[in-house]
Amino acid sequence: MEPAPSINTKPQMRIGVYVCHCGSNIAQTVNCSKVSDTASRLKDVVISKDIAYACSEPGQQEILQDIEEHDLERIVVASCSPRLHEPTFRQMMKSAGLNPYLLEMANLREQCSWVHLNEPDAATQKAEDLVKMAVSRARLLQPLEQEKLPLTKRSLWILQTTVMRSCWWKKMLPSAEPWPSLTKPFPPWTVLSEFWVLR
Repeated sequence: MEPAPSINTKPQMRIGVYVCHCGSNIAQTVNCSKVSDTASRLKDVVISKDIAYACSEPGQQEILQDIEEHDLERIVVASCSPRLHEPTFRQMMKSAGLNPYLLEMANLREQCSWVHLNEPDAATQKAEDLVKMAVSRARLLQPLEQEKLPLTKRSLWILQTTVMRSCWWKKMLPSAEPWPSLTKPFPPWTVLSEFWVLR
């Protein structure tokens, strides 16, 4: 008797994809509408659009409206470097009531448009691949929460020399008090390779 096929009761993930033109920075090389159309046919993608400036106020408002209308759970933004605008889009996610870490970005400007300026077809194909990978990673994202930890007002000093090794460091354990011999010169035949002072 064959086992009954497993039934996936998990509801479909709802992902929104937004391909930014970045003015002409991306759109002059990458066919943004084609990239958006390719993304729209990917699994779990509910809506896919190309936007002139995703980081602008109107661009963010359009994404926020889509999050509300289409009940989006995760967002993929294909635009410039995450180092530049990832905080912008994470703040947008928070304002929409979504966890800011359910955002994934694909860098089309630095990794496609600027480096393949004279190869629009290749740049567009690469952009499609980057968006596919971003969508795949977005499916695996888990909500995260920032955590504040108490600060311990102690410091750990590490000194290391390369002249010679000494087994002295094995005898030195972190101490709440300053190491008294730090103020005394070492004999010329002894070099301390590592020591710790914990205050």
